[in-house]
Amino acid sequence: TKSVTSSTPSDKTDKEFSFTVKLTPAVEGTYGDMTFDANGEATFKLKHNESKTATGLPTDVTYKVTEAAADGFVTTPAGGATGTISTTKSTAAFTNAKEEGGLIVSKSVVSDVTADNDKEFKFTVTLDDTSVNGEYGDMTFENGVAVVYLKHNQTKQATGLAKGIK
Repeated sequence: TKSVTSSTPSDKTDKEFSFTVKLTPAVEGTYGDMTFDANGEATFKLKHNESKTATGLPTDVTYKVTEAAADGFVTTPAGGATGTISTTKSTAAFTNAKEEGGLIVSKSVVSDVTADNDKEFKFTVTLDDTSVNGEYGDMTFENGVAVVYLKHNQTKQATGLAKGIK
């Protein structure tokens, strides 16, 4: 089974994650949703909230389920899941959490003129990833650029940005 944790909606609707199931000793053929080759391996892709089930496998066969590394995501369990096929259903549940970061822009005015505290200042936030579009916390990006206006003691925060964006 696959579960995805991300504040980017397309990670849950569109992103596919690659899996391999290896049986030892090798079992070949189609079992439920999985087709195993002569080496006892089945490969497939899953999205958020999807699953594949192998039914009718012989007992006492060991399995190892691994997921290919996905850029920008941390996979749990790390290193995959293992077990032995028995008459009790086995489950290998994988979660991918997007490595996300954020940015805080805040404004502080130092002035003897009280009216300066009500003055609005314009900030342009430019990311090195021009594919960032939409709302990220308090900021709306278009082609990696967001414009925010702040007064004294105000703060805007961009949340859910992919780790590593500058």
